[in-house]
Amino acid sequence: MSLALCGTGISRGIAIGRLHVMRSSTVQAEPCPLLEHQLAGEVVRFQQALETAKIKLLAMRDALPTTLTPDVAALLDVH
Repeated sequence: MSLALCGTGISRGIAIGRLHVMRSSTVQAEPCPLLEHQLAGEVVRFQQALETAKIKLLAMRDALPTTLTPDVAALLDVH
């Protein structure tokens, strides 16, 4: 059996690999009220999370094979 998926490409070329079907689901986030004296710590925690994400994305970009088109690195830069 063969299945063709169509869509809009974000970079040149083709990709061959395993398909993983992700089922959508809703994430239930419970409210977590904070007291005023907790806000500054939460802001710091958020800023640290942003910095960690940035470092990981830059590491992923820097580890890309040089044979890939610049489009792939640019996609990580967008994030």
